Formats: sequence, C-alpha cells, structure tokens
Amino acid sequence: EVEDSGYGDPIPTLLKMCKSGQINRFAYILVNLDEDYFFKSEGRSMDFKAQLDEGSAKLNQINSVIENSNSQATLIFQSLITKTPPISLHYEDMSKESKFEIGKLLNEEMLSLRSENCLFLDLKYSNIKIDHKYHYFGKLPFSINNFSSYADFLASLIFAHLGLTKKVLVLDLD
Repeated sequence: EVEDSGYGDPIPTLLKMCKSGQINRFAYILVNLDEDYFFKSEGRSMDFKAQLDEGSAKLNQINSVIENSNSQATLIFQSLITKTPPISLHYEDMSKESKFEIGKLLNEEMLSLRSENCLFLDLKYSNIKIDHKYHYFGKLPFSINNFSSYADFLASLIFAHLGLTKKVLVLDLD
C-alpha cells in the first residue's frame, strides 16, 4: 500500500498518524524533504550554524517520532537535493555557507541517523538524472522519465534491508 501524505512539515502528519494508529499500516515511510523545508527563514536571517542546527534538529525529531511510535515501520530518508547547484555564477551560492553546503552537511546528518529502522536513500549513487524543472510539479528532483529508475533504486534499498538480495562472486580462472 502506498500513500502520499502531502506537502509541508512531516512532523505533525507523523504525530497524527502515530496517535490514530495509522502508522502501523506501513512497513516503510519515505521522507523526501526539499530545501524549502530546511531553508524557510520566514523573514528572519539565520547564519550558517543556526540553519544547520535547525535542520539537524528537524531530522532528529522526525526520526524520534518514528522510534517512539512503537510501530514496526522503517524510516527512509531520501537525500536532500538542493535546487542551488554546486557550481553557480552567483557568488553567494559558491560560499562555504551556501544552501548547497548546508544541504551536503544535512545529508551527512541523515547518513549518521542510519540504523536498523532508519535507512538512507542516497540519490547520488543512482543513475537518475537530476532535473530541477520538475520540482514545482511534484517536488521531484528528476523528470517523469526517471520514475522507473527511481522505483528500482528504492526497491533495491528495501530488498537489501529485507535480506532479499543475492551476492555473487564470479571468478574466471583461465
């Protein structure tokens, strides 16, 4: 069963699902957060450290909601793909305190949260071509043509987690 809980902050949605028991219907919960979730400053200016700390706190809060839910659900964080490319003609995008650098550090934070019940889907190791023009269509960092590749990549992570993958070593001793 697949369900899309919509856009916005996942924490209230997850808390509501935990309270109602709906969370128990799912074996896996994929959390796909974009840069707007982390970098909405709402009129206030935050420095690099404050943005990073706030982003890490949000990730840890999402993880703790699932851990404290007493459900058997496994959380999958998808890597954050920033719309701001690493190479840009804008000076502010090239600085070490850019959204790209914060996004890179938040991906490292998600990677550090990995456990038996928290997985990390790192799109940089997939063959999916990043295409930001679909971001506003469905908050996707790739085009519709890459859906099957994305599904295969996600399925391979789940199969590996379930132990359904086979490893083969082929030796040619000619």
